[in-house]
Amino acid sequence: AKNLHEACHSLKSQFEFNAAEKSSSGSRLNVTEAPLVSIVTPSYNQGPFLRRTIESVLTQDYPNIEYLVVDGGSKDESVAILKSYGDKFTWVSEPDNGQTHAINKGFAQAKGEILAYLNSDDVIYPAAVSTVVDYFKRNPACDLVYGRADYLDKDDNITGSYNTDHYSFERNMHDCCICQPACFWQKRIADLVGPFDEKLNFGMDYDYWLRTDRAGGNIHHISDILAGSRLYSETKTLSAREEVYGDIFHVCRKHGGYVGLSYFQGLWHHRLREKQTVLSALLRYIPSSYKSFARIHHRLSCQSELSLRGLSKKAARKLAMKSNWLSKHPDSMVRGFYSDNWLAPNSRFRVKGSKNYYIIGFAPVDTELKVSIDGKICQTVTIEANIRKLIKIDVELGRCEVQLNFLRHVTDTVERRLAFHVESTDLFSEVDLY
Repeated sequence: AKNLHEACHSLKSQFEFNAAEKSSSGSRLNVTEAPLVSIVTPSYNQGPFLRRTIESVLTQDYPNIEYLVVDGGSKDESVAILKSYGDKFTWVSEPDNGQTHAINKGFAQAKGEILAYLNSDDVIYPAAVSTVVDYFKRNPACDLVYGRADYLDKDDNITGSYNTDHYSFERNMHDCCICQPACFWQKRIADLVGPFDEKLNFGMDYDYWLRTDRAGGNIHHISDILAGSRLYSETKTLSAREEVYGDIFHVCRKHGGYVGLSYFQGLWHHRLREKQTVLSALLRYIPSSYKSFARIHHRLSCQSELSLRGLSKKAARKLAMKSNWLSKHPDSMVRGFYSDNWLAPNSRFRVKGSKNYYIIGFAPVDTELKVSIDGKICQTVTIEANIRKLIKIDVELGRCEVQLNFLRHVTDTVERRLAFHVESTDLFSEVDLY
């Protein structure tokens, strides 16, 4: 885990926004050359905050914003607030199936090239939209960009900073480094990713960021503070912590095959420091007790994720290696491939025909790949960390062994050496793994 975290922090800062460059860009875009930005606000009984959220959008200096508020049939002053704005934006108030459903309803109507959603108790800061559009124009390959954000209390006082960071898949798996109200993305990637998952009540944004990555999205981080995220006792995030972590664990296992130790620590900190239970009362004053419980829970989870029930950690690793290195079929062989699509630093594949094979995926660190056929090196490939890479392998022999040797790798929480995450390949099929 330490190696993974260090690898994430060694990423180049080529995506960081250059403030001096921004200031020299000249005047803001006029409406005829400005892409439409669609912002959706899901809301339900958020009258005390709703006007502040709306005003933060309507007072932006960017000239081409489509704003849609999707209210779930509020019983407080929300509808009166919405009516007071006349036709300044589009809104609807009717029963829905919750926040995620409301977000999807809004985006189904949105026509913008750039998308975002803003919860009805959060705010975006002045010039946030123009800053993001400027960045997209300067970086046309970028699919999703997010900035820094403040935590706000009920009275708009800044109480802290959201822990954003330079993006990598592993960094985001360790602890979500993307703050939702400070995040904007292109419609082209939204069309690939699809709607938010309505089965998730709390982790739908986290799930969406990881799905964007897995869809090949190019994700950037900028240093500008773009938004204020409301944090108070009645928010969904703080009032239902167990359910929140349930969503997080589900999302992490679905997209990465594991849950990072930091999330177990957060869960047990909540159970032993925040909740009022007999166990928490007994252990609250023991230093770092929650960390000990988190480590035990994490270890048990790692063994479960490897589907190796009842085995010691050492035996689990040994059996895991065997299961990844053996094949039932004498005419085919796959070695060094893990069931969650990772390749070990030295991987081998027996192929049956001459053709141009391929493998697509990403490496967690900058590395060099040497491709050998029957022990003879035929090509060397330089691979940048966390950049989707297509590797083509030309095989002229009718039957041979292809070897992939990666110079660098990372080590995960169960001491597996991971060098490359496979998204697609024709070097082998599922049949070859059993």
